[in-house]
Amino acid sequence: MLKAEIPGLKKEDIEVEVEDDVFTISGKRVKEEKVEKHDYYRYERSTGEFTRSVALPVEVDTERTTAKIENGILEVEAPRKEEAKRKVRKIPVS
Repeated sequence: MLKAEIPGLKKEDIEVEVEDDVFTISGKRVKEEKVEKHDYYRYERSTGEFTRSVALPVEVDTERTTAKIENGILEVEAPRKEEAKRKVRKIPVS
């Protein structure tokens, strides 16, 4: 499970990619502000892009990986690949 705080962004503004054992989260923020008073008019627009990559200790199953955003928090759930799960085998001592 990977959680990231991304306040003010909608799901359309975010892109999540998984390749082997690396997550990449990227997005673009656009903020517009208009103020119209009787003696002046102000319009401000600011933009910003971000990209974050996180290396995981094991490969994940990209087919079963899901992502959701709620209240500014992105949650990505990525189960391990079956091959990456630990296999325990007792070794006889001779």
